[in-house]
Amino acid sequence: MAGDVPGYEVPLHRSLLEPVTIKGVARIPAILIGTVGALLVFSMHKVLGGVLLTVGLWAVARHLTEMDPHMPDFIVRRARSRLPFLGG
Repeated sequence: MAGDVPGYEVPLHRSLLEPVTIKGVARIPAILIGTVGALLVFSMHKVLGGVLLTVGLWAVARHLTEMDPHMPDFIVRRARSRLPFLGG
């Protein structure tokens, strides 16, 4: 590239650019989904419903993460933003 100064190149590891995932799901949604599943299974004794809900939410979160790794951040940012056309 034009304008590059020799000797001032910094190698950037790819792991610094990719989001942290747990089994294919971004970290924060993975923790929330696991916590909700554990709550349903252990405290409310809804074993089948809790496991099915957890697996379903995990599949949706993994699909969204595969489509766009920054999707969970976008969803959180969008949920926190005000909607001026709704008077909020």
